[in-house]
Amino acid sequence: MKKYTLILLLVMSNIIFAEDNKKQAKPEDKPTASIDCADADNCFTTAEELIKNNDFKQAATYLQENCETNTHGKSCTELAELFFDAKLGAQDIQKAKKYHQIGCNSSSLKSCFTLGTWYEEGNIEGIVKNISQAKEFYNLSCEKDYGDACWKIGTFWETGVNKVQGQKTPDRAEHLFRKSCKFNSAQGCFSYAKILEEGLYGASRDRNEALTLYQQSCSLGLKEACEYADVLQETINNKQ
Repeated sequence: MKKYTLILLLVMSNIIFAEDNKKQAKPEDKPTASIDCADADNCFTTAEELIKNNDFKQAATYLQENCETNTHGKSCTELAELFFDAKLGAQDIQKAKKYHQIGCNSSSLKSCFTLGTWYEEGNIEGIVKNISQAKEFYNLSCEKDYGDACWKIGTFWETGVNKVQGQKTPDRAEHLFRKSCKFNSAQGCFSYAKILEEGLYGASRDRNEALTLYQQSCSLGLKEACEYADVLQETINNKQ
């Protein structure tokens, strides 16, 4: 009898042990798959897909690896925006700034432009308004044909904010607005159209070209330009 009792206890112990092992082997306890960022572009594409699926935490893992190991500028920018937009918990301005700076140094023109706006406006926690610093970031972007950055610098020349020269230089503004429009800045096209419509800053007046630029600006998403295009179109039609 004792022998049978001992066998029964051994069997029950094995069953309990097996059940405990099943409970411990939960899916979430499995080791996380390693991040493959040997190919920087593929790594960034993977992160983008994860963002589309709202898996921001896993996306951040790929972006951080790609940013810090491969100095992939777009990954740094995307990671900075996740921190700024509070997609990884509470908004973290310092980390957003850190990764935008790395991104800018890694040829992400969007990061350079973003830092420029922060220093121009001075309304971001920990960022003191500094126009000279803003211009440096805008220049970095504009030199590599980032349209909106060229438009920003153009507004400095137009309004006299350019403290290095200490005076308005509208002819420089015209050149920068024209360049910014070439690289699809809605604001740049709009500003250049206004110059041509009125013949400002020594430019030849050309309302037909201005209309084309207003329409281009409108197609790029600037609602105000759509309204200007309608008004100018009506003016041109009435004069024919």
